[in-house]
Amino acid sequence: MASLSFGYAQSLNSERRQIIMSLDWITIKDACKLIEVSRPTFDKYRKKYRLEEVRVKGKYFFSKLELISKILLPSGTLNRSHSLIILDPIVIQDLEIISNVFDLRGITVIDGFGALSLLCLIKARLKVGGESVYVLVQDTYACRYLRDIGFFQEVKRGAPHLFVNDDVLNAKSALPPDTILELQTIGYRGAEKRILEHLYGALQRQGFTENLCSYLGWTVGELADNAHTHAGGPCYLAITSLHGESQETKFLSIAIGDTGDGIPNSLKKKPAIFTA
Repeated sequence: MASLSFGYAQSLNSERRQIIMSLDWITIKDACKLIEVSRPTFDKYRKKYRLEEVRVKGKYFFSKLELISKILLPSGTLNRSHSLIILDPIVIQDLEIISNVFDLRGITVIDGFGALSLLCLIKARLKVGGESVYVLVQDTYACRYLRDIGFFQEVKRGAPHLFVNDDVLNAKSALPPDTILELQTIGYRGAEKRILEHLYGALQRQGFTENLCSYLGWTVGELADNAHTHAGGPCYLAITSLHGESQETKFLSIAIGDTGDGIPNSLKKKPAIFTA
């Protein structure tokens, strides 16, 4: 979305006015409060950063996402780096730098496990409260990887109060060749069957046996069923291959997640299971 120079505003139809008034766009007064500056200082910032602005009935509105990413928390402010892979200890909550703002710009390396951990955290946050959630990205390999596996598409699904500046990513692909199954959403029991044929073909092309494919299909079905039983909602799946110390030895990393309470907490809510 192109930036507009200071003093210029788009003309908007009534439908877009309603969208602006209810979602990401805020008044100058609220913008000054957000970034804690005076009105004269804000006027300097809107020119310096070429902030996009729209005018509705004589009032100017600014994107809260743009204000956060450019002024409140510009890239490099925190100088933090994050490794989100299954072989490293992950504290996924560290990406929430302030309440309801997730900064993905410091991710240095990520895999399917890290992507699902992040997805479930944001989805869980969206389930409670109804407050707007902001996700900051920049044109890095890790953020392009998330785009290419379908992360941003999924995290936005059914989330009108989520805002992501993923339009900054260039078209260059970041999908590694060891990706067997990109991010998949299993929305109902038995839905995993629609992906198994694709999964078997991808596994065999990677050199895995037909016998392993059959076991994996059964395992995915059981995991998906457990997620629905204990979470009461969709579950997410991603599979990659990993090399051992020898390039001839391969392993599978199967990441599956949901936004439920977890199996232990779910079982505590069903005492009949323990007394049966």
